[in-house]
Amino acid sequence: MLSSQNLDPHSSGRRRFFLVRWALALWHALFPPTRAHQDRQSSATRLAVAWGFVLLCVAGMVLSLLYARPIYGIYKEWRSAALVRQARDLRDKGDIVGAVISAGKAAVMTPDFEPAVRMNAEMLTIISQEAALYFWDKLSRMGVITLEDRMGWVKALEHTHRDKEAAQMLEVLLTEHPAQ
Repeated sequence: MLSSQNLDPHSSGRRRFFLVRWALALWHALFPPTRAHQDRQSSATRLAVAWGFVLLCVAGMVLSLLYARPIYGIYKEWRSAALVRQARDLRDKGDIVGAVISAGKAAVMTPDFEPAVRMNAEMLTIISQEAALYFWDKLSRMGVITLEDRMGWVKALEHTHRDKEAAQMLEVLLTEHPAQ
């Protein structure tokens, strides 16, 4: 009944129409449009509207307390992913300093976000910083290290003049992946 009525009987298309009269009546009952409507409203209706508003506010506060932390975590991951993309774009354009700064911000914002840790390790390896070893090790501890990451770890070891460790890791890589 609510959606089967046709407003224009001469129309050729069968367009569905949803009556909103009930929603408008509910809105006017809760929020009277004029002073006359408000005067005709019973005190029980006014009290119900007030309690409904209070309960709505309390429910909003409870939900915000329950879901604030997860939503904030999702926001931080989203922002960190944007910083990683920005760092990648800056690296591709040749702005290494800007890329290092963006990757660092991403890693600080979400320390356990895999792409941020990986990008920070790559950037710190490029500029030969010893902190890159920490991030390569962190990727390894997270269990998401790839062959390219391990090769980057070898480069970081070479850049920080740890040739013996680099040679050992390279030897392990060659025995595990001889074709690559």
